[in-house]
Amino acid sequence: MQLNFRQLEIFEKVATTGSFSAAARKLGVAQSSVSLAISNLETDCGKVLFERGARSVTLTSVGESLLSEARLILCRAENFHRIADSYGPQLESRYRIAIDPFYDMPRQFQLIQHLKKQYPELQLDILEGTAKEVTQWVLTSEADIGFSLGSMSALPELISHTMPSVPYAYLASPEHPLSALEQVTLQDLKMHRQVIVETSRDSGRNATAVKVCHCSSYNSAIIMVKSSYCWAYMPLGLNVMHEDIDDGQLIALEVFDSPQKHCQPQVFWRADHLDGEVHRAIQTWLLQNQ
Repeated sequence: MQLNFRQLEIFEKVATTGSFSAAARKLGVAQSSVSLAISNLETDCGKVLFERGARSVTLTSVGESLLSEARLILCRAENFHRIADSYGPQLESRYRIAIDPFYDMPRQFQLIQHLKKQYPELQLDILEGTAKEVTQWVLTSEADIGFSLGSMSALPELISHTMPSVPYAYLASPEHPLSALEQVTLQDLKMHRQVIVETSRDSGRNATAVKVCHCSSYNSAIIMVKSSYCWAYMPLGLNVMHEDIDDGQLIALEVFDSPQKHCQPQVFWRADHLDGEVHRAIQTWLLQNQ
């Protein structure tokens, strides 16, 4: 005999309402579905459960005996789900965030403060590596979530979410000759040395000047720009860039004949990642603070 909870639910509803049509309305299904379910249940049991009348049905003696058992089973099933739901997602004791070194996550400080307030006992680890390393750490579960600047290849193992775009900017120090020009053109940029972050995904496409130098990180590139040795074209994803611009240590050049460019930061995690409480809270926070 093969039974399922749906059959028992329909059986109980028909017994309560005394009608196939009334039970169908309560359950939001077609009357034919109710009739078929009861017929299959009677076949599985090998017993007649209802006496059919013109407009109503009544339980047989066997049906009355089985109704109490059906209600007990349904009650225990509901209690099973209630207990399971009461535990909610498991609270992690440790959470690891991997960040592309070319991307200082916007509002990173606020997120860490949020986690500290909500989960004071949480061990929070920050891993920094290249975009390729960040992706690999997430794929191998060495990190729970990854942040990277720029688009990434679609991988079936990962769920990705696009963050607000980050604009590119031409940067120079106040003492650099470019900063003294009222209007900067691409031709002006070509005449002065440019620093390029050599491990950036699109470093080759961002080369404008004839003379270039290379750095392995945005932080070292900013130091070279602030020394007036060169200028740079890079996304404004680092908080330190905004601080240096506000303090006047960096100048965002207005380049006359250059179109505005943006890049799309990505946040991603494994599709089969256990849905822990901290993991869910970070996703919610990111969506609310875009």
